Amino acid sequence: MTSMESGRTKIEELRRVCDREIAANQQKFDAAVASFGKSLQTVRCNAEQSAHNQAEVGKLKAQLREREDELVKALAGVEMVTENIMFYVDLLMVAWRSLPTVKTRKEAKRMAIIDSLSETRVKVAELRKIVQDQAARKDEYAAILSQQSKALMDAKEKNKLASKHREEMQEAFSWYNRVLGFRIDGGHGVKFTFTNINRKRPAEEYSFTIRHSHDMYTCRCCCFFCAFNLLTEPVVSVLDCNPLLNGTEELVNELNKSNGLFQFVRVMREKFQAAASGSVSHYIYEDQDTTSISLSAPVSTVSAVSVDESPLPLREASGNIKKVNHLKGVKSPLSASAVRRSPRFKVNKPVEH
Repeated sequence: MTSMESGRTKIEELRRVCDREIAANQQKFDAAVASFGKSLQTVRCNAEQSAHNQAEVGKLKAQLREREDELVKALAGVEMVTENIMFYVDLLMVAWRSLPTVKTRKEAKRMAIIDSLSETRVKVAELRKIVQDQAARKDEYAAILSQQSKALMDAKEKNKLASKHREEMQEAFSWYNRVLGFRIDGGHGVKFTFTNINRKRPAEEYSFTIRHSHDMYTCRCCCFFCAFNLLTEPVVSVLDCNPLLNGTEELVNELNKSNGLFQFVRVMREKFQAAASGSVSHYIYEDQDTTSISLSAPVSTVSAVSVDESPLPLREASGNIKKVNHLKGVKSPLSASAVRRSPRFKVNKPVEH
């Protein structure tokens, strides 16, 4: 009884430690989600700014057309005034030659005409200045239009690349879930879920959870397959049992040494397939307890994705797990043959189980 009480005490202490780690990792995960929301808001603001800039470009184009029309009219008016001036000058010269040498009345008219010519020259100078101002404004508006057009083209190119990337990610996630029956969910760790394992019940789920915390991998197996699976009908009341596969400790040791997460996932899937074929001896049955195997491991990166919850399912699973560069696509954690059948290579073939 003393050993059982001490064991229970140790289990309670471990449970409290795990609860504290779960709370800390949950806070980090919430911070990552908030950061993602802020980045999404920034992208939305940039898109709205691009739309606003496009509207401003349209207004500037309309104003430029109006200024061009005004410039054409002003130039036409200047030409007409110049022609009139030359015509009047010619008339004055002819009249001046035909006039007598000294006549007071005609001299007064001549002075009036000279004053009128002076005023006309002043008006012509003002019109030329207006024309120059309009030309300068035209160049300024053309430069603004060029800058706005370039910014608009850059924004369109960025949006096009982002849309293409989202489509590729959705296609890859859909292929993993449809063909391989493979799904990754984030939470208190990274949960890998497989279907299409049991040929009799393809929809039956097999899963295990990996956590990477404090430079350690921990693995928790949760297989919806128990000692009563030899019955003709599935026993739904015993789906909460948590049997462990034999050899999981060695696999976690190898994972912490080599950091080969993809190889680890592939081997676990093969073990689930072997267990589903009827090899019940591959399981160690525990009474509603979960065994954790914890060893030191190098820092690794893994992406936690959930294809059923978000159109962009790539997100950070825990505070110590870094994001994979999602612009490089999703790598298959299965065999090399499954990678060759990835939709990125445009070959649609069923995966053999």
